[in-house]
Amino acid sequence: MGGGVGGYLFSKIISYAKRRYALVVPYHFVQGRGLRRRLTQALDQVRKRGNLMAHRLIWIASLYLVLGATLGLYMGATENFTLAPVHAHILLAGWLSLAMAGVVYRLYPAASDTRLANAHFWLHNLGLPIFMVGLASMLTGHNVPALIPVGGLSFFVGLLCFSINVWRRVRG
Repeated sequence: MGGGVGGYLFSKIISYAKRRYALVVPYHFVQGRGLRRRLTQALDQVRKRGNLMAHRLIWIASLYLVLGATLGLYMGATENFTLAPVHAHILLAGWLSLAMAGVVYRLYPAASDTRLANAHFWLHNLGLPIFMVGLASMLTGHNVPALIPVGGLSFFVGLLCFSINVWRRVRG
């Protein structure tokens, strides 16, 4: 079934399954070595894309870890802990939550290749720095009123996108 009508139908089934279910097609529906090889290759492509989102999240989480540790070292060296809430938010909302999201997307590749995953990535990573700059400016007395609500709302909507994505795609 390398070409012709069978190959055309197979490609349509694979493309629909990738869009809708991140390629959940049981092997017992596939007969013949050529189809099984093609199905395995398509599964590998979906897994690689899922790993890409997981890698992006874990890579950026490591940047937040370095940023949070640097801020902590700075506060300890100067003995000025005014920015302790910013330090805590960077490590928890940046490092921990993004690293855990990367692990979830690595374990459940069906959740990583969605518009919700992409929205989560961008809203979280655009909102959190704005939120942290606003929080730092407020704590140091240079308040910029729009930064905290705009950054916080973007960050929160990103977390909602992640939660909805997990509720829809992660199955035991």
